[in-house]
Amino acid sequence: MQKSISDSTGQPLVGNILRGSVLPPWAPADKVFIVNNCRALYVSNGMNYSNAPKQVFEHATWMPVQQGTGIVYDVTLEFRAPADQIVGKVPILAIGRDTLWIASAGSQQVAFGLDDPHVPAVSAAKLLPPNFAYPVELIVDPYLRTLSMSTYGHTLLDAEWPNGAVSTIRAVPPIPGGYPYTISVQKPKPDVGFCRSLLQESRAHSAAAAATAEPGAG
Repeated sequence: MQKSISDSTGQPLVGNILRGSVLPPWAPADKVFIVNNCRALYVSNGMNYSNAPKQVFEHATWMPVQQGTGIVYDVTLEFRAPADQIVGKVPILAIGRDTLWIASAGSQQVAFGLDDPHVPAVSAAKLLPPNFAYPVELIVDPYLRTLSMSTYGHTLLDAEWPNGAVSTIRAVPPIPGGYPYTISVQKPKPDVGFCRSLLQESRAHSAAAAATAEPGAG
């Protein structure tokens, strides 16, 4: 991905670098955007979604290249009993002020949901037999405004995330006498080395351009 970004236009990558705190709704293909000193790095696919409000809201023009601290989480989730023993909505994660929950969708099927006052979400039934520790990737991206959960490449939940800020994420333990499960949350160390190298190039390019523009420069 990193080399293809540089090679795609046949031009130096530094000319395609944008910087800021908020992703723009659109940019030409192959433009890259550095958010807040490498909180995240995105590349534009060039698609114009101006007539699709949901895609504009989720910044569908932009694809993540590297995501920094507080965006990607490693969750380990294990159900300790058949899913048909789940009663109602069982909270498993607190994400900011929102709650991510599970509900029964059959003897071995689980539905995931997000209680958000603006854009609540519920997944289709997922076949997840008990007594197995599922490695789950949770991505809460405040810049794309999306939340996703997946395990082994299969999506468990895909939702909008309207809060626009990096949130604190906390595992919710089972209540005594309630449905038995285990859950843990880890924050992996992000790899933003490529982003930092681009940021350094961009700053050097901007400084050189400003020096050239000064009266009497050159």
